[in-house]
Amino acid sequence: MNFPRQIVRKVGIVLAALAALGALSTVGMMSKAETRPSRVSIAVEPHGSVLAVMSATVNSLPLFEWSLRGRTESRGPDYPGPDAATLAVELMWYDIPADRYYQHAFQLDARDLSTFGDRTDHAEVRIVIGPGADITVTTPHPEALRLVGLNRMDEITPEMDVDVVIAELCAALSAGDPSADKRLNLTLAEAAELESARFARDNWLGGEDAPTPRCTA
Repeated sequence: MNFPRQIVRKVGIVLAALAALGALSTVGMMSKAETRPSRVSIAVEPHGSVLAVMSATVNSLPLFEWSLRGRTESRGPDYPGPDAATLAVELMWYDIPADRYYQHAFQLDARDLSTFGDRTDHAEVRIVIGPGADITVTTPHPEALRLVGLNRMDEITPEMDVDVVIAELCAALSAGDPSADKRLNLTLAEAAELESARFARDNWLGGEDAPTPRCTA
């Protein structure tokens, strides 16, 4: 059957447009997945005024269990889906002077983090616990971290030497009592480590009172 030339031409235009839309959709999906970091440097540490034993998990994988110092680790985030960029963080800590257990769970989008160099495959986030129930989540100044990735640190200005605050959160008092946890008790029994952490805290305070927490718990 022969169709009029105008109809054939219109059908061809429609099919070409649909193909273009499909291509754009595919590119959009690819770019969304590609822009999420494939590695994230995650630091969880106590505020300088805090003496606490901490535990942290990211995307169901332990970062550390019951540490006085915290930890920094670069890892593949093990995202929950092919297009997801979620970092699910779970924190628990025991504030030794206050004799209180805190806990909090929250999510971050890894695409909100600053990345090294001109690529987006390696990001960095810092999570500070305390004082009190406070949690502060930061990422380095984006231009500063970009220059670090390009090995051009001499171009970093003082204005860039300020982290970007992503979230300020409040933990809750723990519903459970982990005081019987063997690893927690082993950490608390390490007198040298505890004394070192106490010295670092006292040195940070420099004889001043600890800062007032934002949160109440």
